[in-house]
Amino acid sequence: LSSGGWLTACQDDVVKLQVHMTRGEEYAEAEQLKEAIIEFKNALQLDPNHSPAHYQLAHAYLRSQQAREGYWELRETVRLDPTNHEAKLEFAQLAIIAGEKEEALVKSTEVVEAQPDNFRAYLMQGQALASLDRPDEALQVYRKAVEVAPDEVTALTALSVVEAHSGNLEATEALHIRINELDPGYKSFSFHGRWLLSRGPEFADQAETAFKAALETATEGDRDLAYGQLASFYVRTDRFDQAVAVLEEGVEAEEEILSLIYLLARLQRGAGNKEQADKLIESTTLAKPDDPNVHLVLAAYRARNGDFEGGLAAAEMAIELDADLVDAKLEKAEILMELGHRNEREGALDESREIVDQVLAAGKNRPRALVVDAKLKMTTGNVPGAVASLRSALDVRPDWAQALHILGVALAAQRDFIGARAELVRALELDAGLLQAKKTMAQVHAKLGEWDYVVKRGRQYLRERPNDELTRLLVAQGLVRLGTYPAALETLEALPVESRSGKIHYAIGKILQNRGKLDAARIALLAAHQEMPSNADILLELLRMDVREGRFDETKVRVAEALEAFPEDARLRQIEGVVALREHRPDDAEAAFKKAVELDPSDVTGYQRLARFLLQAGRLDETARTYEQALEVRPEDPQLHHFLGVLYELAGDQERAIDRYEEAIRFGPEMGEAKNNLAYIYADSGTKLDRALDLAQDAKSLLPDSASVSDTLGWVLYRRGLVGTAITYLKEAEAATDPRDASLGVVRHHLAQAYEANGERENAVATLDRSLAALEEHMEAAGEDPGSQPEWAVEARAMRKRLGTAGG
Repeated sequence: LSSGGWLTACQDDVVKLQVHMTRGEEYAEAEQLKEAIIEFKNALQLDPNHSPAHYQLAHAYLRSQQAREGYWELRETVRLDPTNHEAKLEFAQLAIIAGEKEEALVKSTEVVEAQPDNFRAYLMQGQALASLDRPDEALQVYRKAVEVAPDEVTALTALSVVEAHSGNLEATEALHIRINELDPGYKSFSFHGRWLLSRGPEFADQAETAFKAALETATEGDRDLAYGQLASFYVRTDRFDQAVAVLEEGVEAEEEILSLIYLLARLQRGAGNKEQADKLIESTTLAKPDDPNVHLVLAAYRARNGDFEGGLAAAEMAIELDADLVDAKLEKAEILMELGHRNEREGALDESREIVDQVLAAGKNRPRALVVDAKLKMTTGNVPGAVASLRSALDVRPDWAQALHILGVALAAQRDFIGARAELVRALELDAGLLQAKKTMAQVHAKLGEWDYVVKRGRQYLRERPNDELTRLLVAQGLVRLGTYPAALETLEALPVESRSGKIHYAIGKILQNRGKLDAARIALLAAHQEMPSNADILLELLRMDVREGRFDETKVRVAEALEAFPEDARLRQIEGVVALREHRPDDAEAAFKKAVELDPSDVTGYQRLARFLLQAGRLDETARTYEQALEVRPEDPQLHHFLGVLYELAGDQERAIDRYEEAIRFGPEMGEAKNNLAYIYADSGTKLDRALDLAQDAKSLLPDSASVSDTLGWVLYRRGLVGTAITYLKEAEAATDPRDASLGVVRHHLAQAYEANGERENAVATLDRSLAALEEHMEAAGEDPGSQPEWAVEARAMRKRLGTAGG
């Protein structure tokens, strides 16, 4: 090909590329996203490194709910064009969702460094730091955002949330005042009112003033929300009549009144005025039988009160009256989803999915459609897809409290409890009356071990839902974890005796048992057993008490009666195995444990009991196979991965042990023991020492009092050449290890090596002597053959011989 021909071909490719880009942009603007994706891909066929094509393709994918593909294209965009700072911020946002939080911090920091006056870059950097549970650093970054953009309401609002969460009330109040000065409208006054309300009842008057200001300044699209907000405030402060009056005022004053009628009916029904509420909704429907919006309100009302078939009929009537009413279609989709979830209508989930896909394809009312899409995905187990849909909805409506709550639930389902906490905090900042969010928040705090907050949020929820048994139990658990047993008991006993379920009696029995009130504990546990005669946990607790008190025959009778009534109950078969072991009948115990697994292959506890039995019998291969079976049932259970790691490590199969420990950590970041064991394997083999140090430090923060963890951290530091610091931790490990523990000799051997590397020969010799003495004492006590020495002891004796005497 001549140079002229080559030049012409290149020019042709440039022209073709531009044609594909132009078409793609036109298709994207017209919401024809499939066609847009094809055009941008065609452009990349001509030039795979064309950054704008990757960027446009990323947006098309994201708008098509293809989050993974969009994320990949954004990654390519920022790789090819490091100056595209907008793309870096978009990538950082998705990186947090994808769990690549460090990468999000790196990219947002790059933008901060390149554009030090870009407040959005600081906000993204702060979000990344918060996701990494680095709240103090996040707070400083949010403050920097406001410093560079002191009049930017978005930055001020974000900082006010973080300051409030940090307990800086004066700073928060000053920020709220500034926000109201800059943007004196419905959103800012509502935000201020919700924050005041969250501070406690003593700020109720100020909150009322703020909510009234929100109503006064609300524009047409927000007026129904403003009325509803003020009414909700009155309900929360026990002023039902004023709440009704506000809503009735809105119905009289406004043109768009359907949502207010709906709220008024909900209010009446919540107060027990069911007939009045139903009459209000039905009369509105009769007055305007040809108004599709009226039927839409009726559909929502019926569905909310459990009449899903009636709600479905009303939604279909609304669609019949107006085939283009998207809200009615989405209401129908939500009702179908509920019916499908309850298995009350065959094919309902498929019908719901078809409706949502059609609405999304049409590009109408995308935020609500995306939220319904997210709920559907969660129903079918596609939690990552649900998270992506919710993020897209919140991009359009960032202050949607209910969507933030659902996002918090989805993140918790992914075990991203820190991320879930952040979204739930935001939801409650926006709507302090969001009861379910408070309940979810208490559950998330429990997962994070934040028991003070469990109690606080749980009590807030119980004030309005005192009969919620699960939350009451969770609050009691939090109080127990905080060591306040009397308060835990008081929380449970606040329920009248006749209203207590078996679970409440059981929890009371456990607390009384812990406090040494055994007679009262037995009474509570027997009351729990009477309510739940086949409950395995209660039977096991009574079994333990009976063994201590010489009443084992009573347990045998209870278990036999339960098995006679429920012979196919897997948990009861497990207890049958425990009883058999107690009576020294190993064959019967094994048969019972295997029967339990056969009856319920999805119950991991059955596998664990069988595995422990096999382990005690010295049948390691069978033990490992049993845990592998359990993993098939629950592949994301970190404990199972950890147990298998321990077994493989004991068997000398380091490679498989490493795989299991890594999985345990992936699914359970709080697994300190797995981190410790993996760090030790890496240090012992001299590989991945940076990774080993990170793991050992994490383990130390999770298990600060563990002698084994101190030894591992010291050993890793020694292997990395940081012998001075290593000695500190190894000395700590030696002091904390029980003299009867077989590992004491190994710890001292590690310490001796560190002393030698630090030039402390005398200390090394003395520590080796203690190490070998500990080994001999242990072997003598265990009756082991002194001629059989572990590998480390052979190394220790050789080292001792090489070093000679302490004075030599």
